Amino acid sequence: MTAVATLRGLLTAVAPPSPQTPVAVFLVVSCLAACLGLMVWFLPWRWCRHLTVMTGVVAVALVVSLAATGAGAIGASIGYVWLTLYAAFFFSRRAARAYAAAAVVAFAGAVTLNPFPGAVAVGVPLVLTIVLVSEATSRVLLALRKAATTDALTGLLNRHGLFAVVQPSFAQAMRTGRPLTVVVLDLDGFKLVNDREGHAAGDRVLVELATAWKPLLRVSDVVARIGGDEFVMVLPDTDARAAREMMHRLHHLSPIAWSFGLATAEAGRTFENLLADADADLYRAKLTRSALPQPRASRNWTEVLDSGHPAMPR
Repeated sequence: MTAVATLRGLLTAVAPPSPQTPVAVFLVVSCLAACLGLMVWFLPWRWCRHLTVMTGVVAVALVVSLAATGAGAIGASIGYVWLTLYAAFFFSRRAARAYAAAAVVAFAGAVTLNPFPGAVAVGVPLVLTIVLVSEATSRVLLALRKAATTDALTGLLNRHGLFAVVQPSFAQAMRTGRPLTVVVLDLDGFKLVNDREGHAAGDRVLVELATAWKPLLRVSDVVARIGGDEFVMVLPDTDARAAREMMHRLHHLSPIAWSFGLATAEAGRTFENLLADADADLYRAKLTRSALPQPRASRNWTEVLDSGHPAMPR
């Protein structure tokens, strides 16, 4: 986007379409766009992107307000559509809306300073395009992000969603030293459910399990299904002892037995390290048969399975 702005400004400065064309303004805008483009490309800081869009909004308004011809003003104002698309793709929905509103206000101010012929006929469709492009793109991207980060069966996060959502809370725990525990859970005898009752029954078990956990979890707790019958819980402000107590409560309401392993955050450890440690702890728990006792089948579970079907063995 900045490369296109740089090229357009240089071409206009080299071959101005009108004697009244503000060549100096186009040169300044070209240099500014080039600098912003290099900054966004080479610097990893997120604020660089915001600075680029904010500067773009002001620069387009400046060019529109100083344009010598209506065609020049119209050509420059199309930049707002590109800025709106960029904001919708790379920023939050709230930020995208804020930038769309800023573009509308900036364009209105520029047209007020430079009321070129046909400004209303061009301005109204442009404003509608800015708003609709921002909303439509944000909605589509929100749906795509949800599909990419959510397990379609249980409605929980998937592996990709887990890593995306947990990073802020993990970073906060590392920064403040507050406890954070990762728990890996694996269902016991789940293969028997699929073999004896069919995969539809197994799917209902997974859904019922996710539903049974929700009332006992806090808003800050993160739960994800990362495999067929494997789940991960990330519990902020929770040490190992409190996490084990929570697992006891969840296990009591579960429709099927499961084993778990856990690991607590420590300085110098990454989230991937914690996940691997919890998985190793789960493996040890299965080997030593130290998982929690088999829970009594719930009413919904007996509806899923045969009324006489025994609880799944560990």
